[in-house]
Amino acid sequence: MKVYFVRHQAAGVVHQFPFAQEPSAEQVALVREHCAQSFGTEHDKLGEFWTKVVSVDVLGPGEMPVVIARGVANAGVAPVGEFTVRGVATVTPAEGGA
Repeated sequence: MKVYFVRHQAAGVVHQFPFAQEPSAEQVALVREHCAQSFGTEHDKLGEFWTKVVSVDVLGPGEMPVVIARGVANAGVAPVGEFTVRGVATVTPAEGGA
């Protein structure tokens, strides 16, 4: 089973309004209106705030959360798995920089 939330650029995931199925455009618009009361409708440099729908799997009555045991050495490290980054970049020092 899944539960759906609206993610707003300024507000983050809006937990006040969980949806049992993917929300309609009208429902998302109302959540945007709710967020506009606190954050306005746009960022002063980036323009209008975006929203997107995110889903979260919900554990059933007999399902147990998986808890990964971590030692003291890596207690503050988020378990992200392994990834590789490749690319080419050019770094230009700022004017007057070293």
